[in-house]
Amino acid sequence: PPHLSTNFTTKTIEIEFDEYIKLNNPGEQIVISPLMIKRPEFKIKGRSLLIELQEDLQENTTYTINFGLAIEDNNEGNELENFEYAFATGDEIDSLDIRGEVLYAQDETIAENVLVALYETGSDTLFTTTPPKYISRTDKDGHFKMGNIRAGNYQLIALLDQNNNYFFDQAGESIAFYPEPIALTDSLKGHFDLFMFNEGKTKLNLSDKKKLDYGHLQLLFSKPQDTLEVRLID
Repeated sequence: PPHLSTNFTTKTIEIEFDEYIKLNNPGEQIVISPLMIKRPEFKIKGRSLLIELQEDLQENTTYTINFGLAIEDNNEGNELENFEYAFATGDEIDSLDIRGEVLYAQDETIAENVLVALYETGSDTLFTTTPPKYISRTDKDGHFKMGNIRAGNYQLIALLDQNNNYFFDQAGESIAFYPEPIALTDSLKGHFDLFMFNEGKTKLNLSDKKKLDYGHLQLLFSKPQDTLEVRLID
């Protein structure tokens, strides 16, 4: 079906290109909003990209597939950056969008290839057990754009997702929260900046121990410690 189709019912999508292509790391690069629990299958057939949907679609919902840097031409490896395909299962395509930039708070360096997500307000388990409503990724300059959004109230979050499961569940993952809910309407044209931080959730453990010389023992820990108590058990 064409891009921006409405009353979408098919389980198979075929996108034809004018040259041969290849897929680069689709599991990480391709993001789908709203999030699909069962990811579609992506296959190359000649000059076409076949997408096989693996789950039933929600009613009256606009879906957007953002390919990030996953699509390259077969000969020179040139990337088709942030190519999108969108469709709606209802009569209308949701058309609102937001954009912004994500930086690391400690030194304001660019946060590249991090997840950016919108959650409907009211949940207290954002990015831990509740899946996001809309999702995107930052580009090499730390910028993000999220489109085809329905009007409503949302919480905006960014996450450095180390295990690619869309949840904040790994020690050492960095996260960012926009400080207040966003009331997304036709008149909202804001630019949203997010600052990533790390909660320092790395667990304390003894990483290694070395006997350097007689009477000299070195203990290596997973994170810095201000004090250390040693108790002799013999």
